[in-house]
Amino acid sequence: MKSITKQKINIRISWMQNSKGKTVPEVSMNIDDLFSMPSSSSKKIENFKKRFFKFLDKMKKLSKTQKRKKTSDYWKLSHAIIDFREKHEKEFYIINYTEAIDRICKGNGLSKSQVGLLYQFADFFTKEEIIDEIPFTYYLEFTLKRNQLKEKNLLEQEKTRLLELGKKGKLPITKEYRKQLQDLINSSSLLYCSICKTEIPGTEGMLGPFLCKKCKEDVL
Repeated sequence: MKSITKQKINIRISWMQNSKGKTVPEVSMNIDDLFSMPSSSSKKIENFKKRFFKFLDKMKKLSKTQKRKKTSDYWKLSHAIIDFREKHEKEFYIINYTEAIDRICKGNGLSKSQVGLLYQFADFFTKEEIIDEIPFTYYLEFTLKRNQLKEKNLLEQEKTRLLELGKKGKLPITKEYRKQLQDLINSSSLLYCSICKTEIPGTEGMLGPFLCKKCKEDVL
């Protein structure tokens, strides 16, 4: 029996001027798609619009553009974006999704680079691991080094250290924490064999070049 692939409804987030002359986001469709879609899709689109405008209201409330945001506010913002995406992606395809989210976030005080990091931040830290005593910038510094820490098997270790420093009120200044992260990554870096490019155990923090045991034997 052949499986039937459910076709998604194509929509676009556009910005238009309302009756007061203010530019606001709106859900729109290609005219050909509008006339070719089944009648049952109309209700789905109406429901999507309701979810979309509810999402906008939530983003506006969480952004608090006139106040300094807490780390928990950033976590809620990131999950608002993720929840919105997950709720619509099975039935809808937003043609300009990335551009639309970037513009919505920019209008709520978030830069394009921050939006990208928000996804990683929310994906890695649970709600219980969000401590408002740790400024969001520290979580960002950690997130920026996440892949390097993971490669060195230091991810969970450093995550635990960061949370402990926050709980005890012993966080260094942001610049110093950034340096600590880089020093940790550098000090745990193994050197590679100059010939076969494999890692050489016991060479953390040393200066090369080095040859692994096998290549050294071949050369000699």
